[in-house]
Formats: sequence, C-alpha cells, structure tokens
Amino acid sequence: MQNRKHSVGDVFSMLTIKDAYTVVRGGVWFHSVLCECGGEKLAAGGDLSSGKVKNCGCVRRAATTKHGLSSSPEYKVWAAMIQRCKNPNNAAYKNYGARGIGVCDNWSVFDSFIDDMGFRPSNKHTIERVDNSKGYSKENCTWATRYMQSVNTRVRSDNKTGFRGVSIRGRKFQASVQRNKKRVCVGVFSSAEEANQSIINYLEGLNNE
Repeated sequence: MQNRKHSVGDVFSMLTIKDAYTVVRGGVWFHSVLCECGGEKLAAGGDLSSGKVKNCGCVRRAATTKHGLSSSPEYKVWAAMIQRCKNPNNAAYKNYGARGIGVCDNWSVFDSFIDDMGFRPSNKHTIERVDNSKGYSKENCTWATRYMQSVNTRVRSDNKTGFRGVSIRGRKFQASVQRNKKRVCVGVFSSAEEANQSIINYLEGLNNE
C-alpha cells in the first residue's frame, strides 16, 4: 500500500499505535491504538496526525467521574498500574504484564478502584500487592509505604524462610535489614513470621522519623 505514514509504536499524545492499518472505512484507514490509561480504540490516521484524537476518551470520562479525582494521586497510581500491566511499550511492562501480572476486570474503571481501595493513608503510601505472584485486585492489594514494600519484594531463591531479610540461625530466625550500606541485625525470634514483623516495625519506625 502506498504512502504508509504510520507505524506500530508511533506515539500521538496519549495514544500509541498497537496495530497499524487495522481496518479501512470509507476509504480511510484506522489504526488500533493503546491509550496511556490502558484503554484501546480504533482511530483514523488523519485524526491522530492532526491531534483531533489525543486519548481513548478517558480524560473526558475522568473529568465527569462521580469522584472528581482525575488529578488526584490515587488516579495517578491507578493509571500507572494499568500502564505497567497492559501497555507493552511501558518501561515497567516487562516486570508486570509480561510476567502475567494483570488488573482485575472491575478495576479497569477508576471509580471501582477507588471504591474498593479508598484514599491513601498518607502521601508516602502507594499500591502494593500482598502476594507478588498474583495480580491487582481488591483481595490482593493494600496501601503500603516503600519500606513495607521492600519487605514484600521477591526473596532470593536460596532463602528458606520465605521472608526477605529473615535467615535461619540454629532453631531461631534472625531479622536483619540493609541501612546506610551496612547490615543491621533487628533481632532473633522464635518464628519466621515474628522476625518478618520485626523488620516491618523497624522500617516503619524509620519512615516516621
């Protein structure tokens, strides 16, 4: 086909071409495009080039959302979550969507997300999955600080306790954290769960300093 000006990966405002020249209608070619919010639609090449179409309609929907939170931190958290799980062009996609980490159908709409999660307890909290092997849903998510998240990151393959920073010492479990490039021993406990909780408490204490 002559004069194909658009290609997969071309970006127009909030839209990225996912599949170029998908269908032709009335002599006009339409592309399948992916929006920054995770939504998809068909858009005419001319409308993309001229700037007539800039998003999938999410901006208008957000402006009229019942919560009126289109500029809120919670909305930005939600949009970033959708991006890293659904947009192959997002830098974080390889660690989320490509690994099978998805977003539950109900949370494809921001209103449902905020209804389930509520507002962040503080500006230091962001979305956290309780089980890192599962996706984003009401049952598997909470608001957490970055210190709490550091405890919940994937453990090394040689870790036998199942908790980051917790190691076996005889019949006890030692809890330790990395601080200022040094290893700090938090304490020794009877169970791995107690040791893990001590790390969370310690890091939360640092967070409140």
